[in-house]
Formats: sequence, structure tokens, C-alpha cells
Amino acid sequence: MTNLRYFTIVILFFICIARSQSNNIEGSIFIEGTDEPIVNANILIKSTEFGTTSYEDGHFSIIWNEDYPVYLVITHIGYERNEILISEPGKTNVYLTRRVIQIDDIINEEVQRQSKRDFSSKIEIVELREIETRGIRDVSEILTELEGVNINTTAYGKQTISIRGSNSNEVAVHLDGIKLNNSATGSADLAYIDLTDLDNIEVLKGSSSILFGSGNFGGVVLMHSKTPEYNSVEINRGFGLTDDNDQDLSGAGSVKFGPIGLYGRYSGKSRLFDGRTLFTSIFGNYGGLASFTNQEIAVRHVNHNKFIEYPSGDIVSSDELYVNRFTFYGNILKSTGWDIQIGQKEWSWDDSFFSNLTREFKDNTTQYRVNKGFKYNNFSGSIQFEKGIQDYIGEQLVESSYGLKSWKSVGELSQTDQGIASVIRYDAIDPVANISLLRWEGGFRYSETSYSQYQTFQEFNNQVLGEFLEFNFDNKIKLNTYRLGIFAEGKIEENSFQFFFNQGFNNRLPTLNDRFLWADGKEQLDEYYRSLRTIQNYLENSSTINEKLARTERVMNIIENGLDKETVNSTEFNSQFLFNDTNIDAIDRIILGGGIFKNYFFNKIAYLSLDNNIVLPYNTNNAWLNGAEINFAIHGKNEVFKLSGNLTLVKPSAAEVFPNKPSTTGSIILDIRKNWFSLNISHIFNGPQHYLHGGVDIEQLEKQRNTNLTIAIQKKLGYVNATLSYTVRNIFSDEVTILTSGTQTGDVFNYYDAHRQLINLKISLSNRK
Repeated sequence: MTNLRYFTIVILFFICIARSQSNNIEGSIFIEGTDEPIVNANILIKSTEFGTTSYEDGHFSIIWNEDYPVYLVITHIGYERNEILISEPGKTNVYLTRRVIQIDDIINEEVQRQSKRDFSSKIEIVELREIETRGIRDVSEILTELEGVNINTTAYGKQTISIRGSNSNEVAVHLDGIKLNNSATGSADLAYIDLTDLDNIEVLKGSSSILFGSGNFGGVVLMHSKTPEYNSVEINRGFGLTDDNDQDLSGAGSVKFGPIGLYGRYSGKSRLFDGRTLFTSIFGNYGGLASFTNQEIAVRHVNHNKFIEYPSGDIVSSDELYVNRFTFYGNILKSTGWDIQIGQKEWSWDDSFFSNLTREFKDNTTQYRVNKGFKYNNFSGSIQFEKGIQDYIGEQLVESSYGLKSWKSVGELSQTDQGIASVIRYDAIDPVANISLLRWEGGFRYSETSYSQYQTFQEFNNQVLGEFLEFNFDNKIKLNTYRLGIFAEGKIEENSFQFFFNQGFNNRLPTLNDRFLWADGKEQLDEYYRSLRTIQNYLENSSTINEKLARTERVMNIIENGLDKETVNSTEFNSQFLFNDTNIDAIDRIILGGGIFKNYFFNKIAYLSLDNNIVLPYNTNNAWLNGAEINFAIHGKNEVFKLSGNLTLVKPSAAEVFPNKPSTTGSIILDIRKNWFSLNISHIFNGPQHYLHGGVDIEQLEKQRNTNLTIAIQKKLGYVNATLSYTVRNIFSDEVTILTSGTQTGDVFNYYDAHRQLINLKISLSNRK
């Protein structure tokens, strides 16, 4: 209640000052001759690193408290570059002339993004302002539409991401530069993300990344929060028509005075992920931004609390996540291109979701990163120093399913990783006919990781202490990552193309929880093996028990020496073609793309599921994960409609190493927008897949298909902007909850496969007219 009163006072304060004016350069971007607004035009103050992009109505605003006059440089895909003189603060309208689109416009449109300093890779970018009319409320719903992305949702609300068939602990997820992957699983829970607070999402696919740490075999997801650009207040409300427990409520406000901006948001949501248990999430996001001529300083605090409540009212699990971040971007004295980030993450988890298993985990992480960009003649790139300190405390109590035995494991683990990374490029301009740019790339990352582990293991028989063991490890490991590649773009008549090819090595350490589970599961493996032999005596012809026994015996022979680091040798080729000259009046342009990827692993970590909801990690010898992907997009009627689609095929070496992944994923999306009206239809499909439990094939799911429909209206009246949408998720299903994938913990429901009807309303008030 105290938080609610505080939030109400803050919102009223924002409303009172939302009409106040700041010393901004602002205006609108229109199409020459039609006066239609241009969305996502890039506006940059010339000879600086500061700018912005235009909104749905073409409006933009830039803080500028330095000397006048200045020049604004305005660019956008498909329009001629425009440069205008601004003599004093105020409003101005800018008109851009249409022109033939070239592929390098697509490449260079986002030159200021953090990902552009990294190695060339397949990148998809989602601008959240473009999906506000689609009724999408959770991050997982938008990510599952992207090429090669698969989201797994458990019955207790955890949402993890897989890219190109990778395991979820091989994908790094960053919120404002801070890595969210926790020690308990090595994975990032997307349920921690408040979608309404995001500005955009970048998804870097494959293991090409150099600047975002080691071990990202699947890829990297970068999520960027909104920043205060003008005085505003905003309310978002969503509710389910098919389920009263399906609720969303969010309020936000921002204040600008001179170069300083303050921002805050408070949100809550509730879901029935398993059809009966109430999952409630509370989000808080607060920050400040100071923008000067050649520097930008940002601070941000994010907190998230998640509760799982049974119908009886008992709280069986709770999560808490706190993230603090400081960022500096710009010039230091006369040196340009600095990007400095300092962040801290605190995560805790108390869990009694399973009747025989109680867990308590705490994870504290501090991260430092200093990146310096450079350019000299045809050479460019960046060099980066980084350091991460991680402390992990875990306690786990397991009660036997076969008798009065129980096991308690308590561990304290810490890990420090520090290293240096760099990406260097050499650009050859117009080297041959039809090639406008040929870029050679090289990247390396060298780091040293030191970790320590102290863990105790206690066995009880009818609450009497039996066996007591201690594990004490200290070690240092060096990790090296190398990558070489080539990138090219060019033009044939009015049509453009680009492609890249790269190859390299990457490494990944076992997570702290892998080490915790290894020490814990190693001692329970003998008990598990004896129980299987007992069952086999009664079920001599059971193929399932025989398979479990064979795999358990194999694991028992290889786990004695602990866990080794994983290594991957990866190769990728990707291309894209842009056809401007379609000879069809209704079609503006067509984009076709595709690629192949190959990954060969050494010492890949797999997991053996024991009884009592315990898993034991171990190193396999060799494994591979190969695949191919294709995509297309058709734009027509002066951007009134867009039809896009993608398909990814994945072939793993063994399902037990890359478990519970569909061999085929894809989507087809139709988006129609005209003035204040929009219509969106999306179709998501997954191919057949085998689900494993304890390494044994227990179920094969047939093809899964979900079709969604959203109708929305968006209208701006003066200082008020309103969006109302009606969404039907999974149109052709009348099931409230669908029985889907079994996981290692026995989860059976998937909320996102259920039929749902939703209403979403967003109202914002700002001094941006």
C-alpha cells in the first residue's frame, strides 16, 4: 500500500508538469509532397554522437543546451538525405524525398547501436513502438516470432530462450548492458522483463559474438529500456476476457529540464501459467539521463518480485531481482568513442514448488566494462576490458521417493572473470564492379577465470545424520576466443545484396550451479543406480528402465574427474538480397535471405535426470548442431502492408545433449497499417520434437501451430495519444490450458499455447504535440 501511495503521488506530479517546455530541438518528419509522417527517421546533430529517431507521427525531440546554430542530419531507408540549419530552440518540419533503396542503408541505419561494434552476425531488431498496436504483453511472445528462436515456458512461469537449437544457458540476455543469466541455471528468465518498459530488442544469432563474454554459443539478446525524451505520463491497462486472472497494469512518467531527464515506471501482471496457480510479478524501473554535446550519462535501477500462490493461498516460491547500472557514452577530453558500463545484479530464489524438494539460492554479480571505439583510414573497430565477479550461495534439501532418506547440500561458490576483447575491421571501398564494400574482420577475446567452491553434503536416514562429505576446489582457467570473417555488400542494377562468412572458436565454462549439482548429484548417483536395479528385477523387459540403466552406467564412468570447459568450432554463412525493381505497382520492395550454420562441440555438457527432481551434469565427448534458415519480407502500397516469414531447420547430434527442441521453427506475419487503423495476423509453427526425461524419449509431440489476430486503433489528439487493441491468441484452439511439453521437472502446461482473448489500452499525455 505504501508503494501504491508513493506511485500515485509521483504520477500526479508528472501530470502537473507534463505541459512544461524544455530547451529542445523538436519537430516532425514528413514525406515530400504527401505530408505523411515518417516513422524511425534518424536525426543526428552534425559532428556529434547525439540524436534520436522519429515516432509514429513523425515527431522527434533532442535536448541541446550548447551553442547555436547547429545542423541536423536526417536520414531514412528509401529517402534522400537532408541537412538543415537550426538557429535556435524550437519546432521545425522536415521533408524527405523518396529514392531507390540500397542495401547499405539497411546496414548503416543503426550505426550507433552497441551491437554494431561486435563481429558481423545475423541480427534482428525489434522496435517496441512498432508492436504497441499488436496486444503483445510479454517479451517471449515477440521473440518467438523471430527467425530460429524458440521459447520454453514451464508450469511455474519460467521463460527461457533457445536460438538455433542451442540450450538456454548458451544464450546471454542483457538488460541495459547487465547480464541477467543467473547461477542457478545459467539461463535468463524472460519473465523478469517488463515489456512495457523496453525501447528495443536486438537478437544476435550464433556464436560470432566477441564483446559480450564467452560461451554464448546460441547468441546474445540485448534489451534496451526507454529513456526520458520529453515530459510525459502514461497508463497501460490489459485484461483477459477468457480469464479474469489475466491482468496487466502499468504506469510511467518522465520529466525533462534542460539536459537532465528523470524516468520511472511501476508495473504488475498476473498469469495462470499452469491453469490453476496464480503467478504475480511486480516491476519497478527508475532512472535518470544527462545528455550533453559529446557525452551521455545514464543511471538506472530495476527491481522485480515474483510470487507463486496456490489456490489455498500458500506462497510456494518467490523470486527477487535487483539490477543497478551506470553508463557513460561519448568523449573523454578529446578522445572519442568511449562506452563505460558498471552494473550490479542481486538475485534470490526461495522455492518449495515440489513436495520433496526445497531450494534457496542467492546470486550476487558485479560487472565492469570499458569499450573504446577507433577509426584510422580504412581500419576501424574497438577494444574492450571487462571484469565480472560472481558469488553464489545455494542450499538444497531433497527427500527420497523410496524411503525415509534425505539429503542436504550447502555450497558457497565464487567466480571472477576478467579479460580483454577486440574487433578489428578493414574496409575496401568499391574494390570491384558491383561490390561497394568488402570488409575483412578479425576478433579475439582472452580471459582468465578463477573460481572456488566449498560445499558440504549430508545424508540423513529417518532424520539421523549419516554420511557427511566436504568438497573444496580452487582453480584457474584461461579462455580464448578467435574469429575471422568477411563481409560484403553491393548492387546489381537497382537491386542490392549483402553476405558474410565467418569461422572461429569459442569456450564456455560450467556454470556455478553445474558445479553445485555435480557435487550434489555425484553422491546421489549410487542411490539412484541401486533403485534402478531394484526396479529392473521386477520389470525385466522394461526398455525404459534398461535405457536408464545403460546411460547411468556410462555417466558413472566419466564423472569422477569433475567438469571440463566446453569448446565449439563454428562456421556461418548468411546472405540477403533486396529487390527494389519488382515491376509490380503494389509491391514496394522484396527482401530474401538465408544462411547455414555448423557447430562442432568438444566436452559438451549434458544432464542426467535422477529421481527426486535432481539433475547431474557431465561432459560428453563430441557433439554437433547444424542447421539452415531462410526468410522473406514483402513491403507494399507505400508501406501500408508488410508480409514476412521465416523458417529454421536444426539437426542436433543427439537429443540428450540438446533436449526438448523442435527440429523446425518458423512464422508468417501479415501487418496492415493505414492511418489510425492496424490489423495483424501471425502464425507460429514448430515441427515435431522428442521430449526427454532422464535422457529417455518419453513423448513425441506432433507439429504445433498457433495463429493470433489483433485489431487496433491508434489516435492522437493534441497532447493525448491513445491505443486500443483487441487480441485473440491461438484462434483455432478453444482450450483454456493445453497439455504440452514435459520437462526435467515434470511441467506439463504451456500458458502461451492457450486460447485467450485480451483487451489492451494505452493512454499517454506529453508535451510532444
